[in-house]
Amino acid sequence: MANTTALVAGIRLLPFTLCFNVGQVLAMILTSRLHIPLIFVIFLGSSCQIIGMTIQSLIPLHTGGGKYGSEVLMGVGIGANIAVLVQLTPQLIRGRDQGARNNMLEPLGACASNHNTAAAMGAITQFRALGGVIGLAIATNVFNDYVRSKLSKQLAPDQLTYLLESVATGIDSLAPDVQMIVRSVFASAYDLQTKTMIGFAAGQALAVSLMWEKKLRRLI
Repeated sequence: MANTTALVAGIRLLPFTLCFNVGQVLAMILTSRLHIPLIFVIFLGSSCQIIGMTIQSLIPLHTGGGKYGSEVLMGVGIGANIAVLVQLTPQLIRGRDQGARNNMLEPLGACASNHNTAAAMGAITQFRALGGVIGLAIATNVFNDYVRSKLSKQLAPDQLTYLLESVATGIDSLAPDVQMIVRSVFASAYDLQTKTMIGFAAGQALAVSLMWEKKLRRLI
């Protein structure tokens, strides 16, 4: 696993990338063909994320291909939830505007519904980007703080700063025995990042529970 190039690292993330699309297709089949309530599919996606991230963080560092299965679960879960939420938003807006349509001319009601749907879809995209930025900031700080606390005794402050700014070059400039320690710390920091993401996935499941309705909503 050491000295992995950027290309090889990208290839090893293919299970997650491909299964992200699989999750979207699976969600479409479950909601549109099988007419399973949308909230059940969202709970399924959240559960896949929590299980996948838990496995990812608990599997030993140098297991090799053992972490690919967790990538599959995470990809399917994230893809399914994004697909369902994109489907659900226009349906919620149309349902809210239905009463207004009954009290005005149809063209005006349809126009209002289209405008509200566009605004809601734009908000969904904006909040996804904002959430990603916040999550990235938290994960990066968790990673950097862990690395600094573990390597502060092995490296000088300027070495540690250079290492965090340029990982590949920084590691290559160290002695071989120190390189092994640094790589082990970086792997542990990555697993700590994954554990942090478990909290986000669990929070997502809690937020979804607030969407529970007496009459479970299905895709129209």
